[in-house]
Amino acid sequence: MRNTHHWNGLPDRLADPGRRRVLVLSAAAAASLIAGATLPVPASVATSVPLSPSEIVAALPKARWGWMVELMVLRELPADRARAEAILHAAIDLDLDPSATWRRKPALRLYDLRAALAAPADRLALADLVESRSNDADLMARAVRWRDPTRSRPSRPWRTSLTDGTPLSIEIGPA
Repeated sequence: MRNTHHWNGLPDRLADPGRRRVLVLSAAAAASLIAGATLPVPASVATSVPLSPSEIVAALPKARWGWMVELMVLRELPADRARAEAILHAAIDLDLDPSATWRRKPALRLYDLRAALAAPADRLALADLVESRSNDADLMARAVRWRDPTRSRPSRPWRTSLTDGTPLSIEIGPA
């Protein structure tokens, strides 16, 4: 009888990377993110003419739109936090736009990223924006949490993945 690790031809130590290897991969992914490598920039966005944040967000492909915005914001964050937040704000405005019928449900991770980047007063403004323009139950529940002054988000890494599936973990904090 064969061992179970032979089904894929990998020894056991490579089949389960473990926490240490994932942390090393995450650090490498974060370094490549900060260096500006391996992140997708659609051809419609990569032009020589400077685009406004709302034009950038509108030019992104509709498939996996929220994830593309998230990666773009994380790419811009180390170099220009104000531009990254402007892109994120433009994406949230588009996400809340009732005429954007291609969006069936809100991109919740974008709202969570905005709340993670925001100071307490900005989280209140985000809650006001969501409550005035949305009726989605998940967003409304988040807005209640953003309003609660006793809830403070501890600083922890933001986790996502790159286009090739490499896990990405980057430390972000409020402004």
